[in-house]
This record gives sequence, C-alpha cells and structure tokens, in this order.
Amino acid sequence: MIVLRSVPVGYRIESFARNGATIAVWYVGIVGSGATVEPQQSWRTQVVSLVWEDAEWRVSSFESSAGPTPPLSTAEIAQSPGELFAAIPRFEEFQRAEP
Repeated sequence: MIVLRSVPVGYRIESFARNGATIAVWYVGIVGSGATVEPQQSWRTQVVSLVWEDAEWRVSSFESSAGPTPPLSTAEIAQSPGELFAAIPRFEEFQRAEP
C-alpha cells in the first residue's frame, strides 16, 4: 500500500493585479508505503505566479520551499515555536465552497 497525500493548510496573496497574481500556498504532504517507506511528512510553501490570459488564469511559474514546519518531524528541521506562531497567521485558512 502506498500513501501519497498533499493537503493545503493555508494561503496568502502576495500580489494581485488585473493581469497577474502571486499566491503562496502552505501545505503538508504525507508519503509512505507499508513495505519499504515509513510514513513521513513534508511541510512546504509553494509560490504560484498566475497571468490573466485569454479570459482565464494560467500558471506562469511556481517555486517550492521548505516550511514553515511544526516540531513534529525528526527528518526535517523544525522552526522554533516563536517562528511557527509568527508564520501561521500570515496564511488564511481554506474554506469549503458551498453550492
């Protein structure tokens, strides 16, 4: 059995204009398999640049960087509680869209 999950935890709008936007998405990924890989986590922030083209948003680039990482993983260097609590409020929570 292979487990591969990625869940957005929050986002922030870094810039927005009529013809483009940059959004940072903080997420946690979980990967593992029962046979060979112990389940492990990876906390990352992806910065996605978008352009408004042909009446729709298109991804023009993205980059991924580590963290902020809660002190749960021994495989990654965790931020101090102060750094973590300073970073978390900068991300908005995702909310479900109701039809």
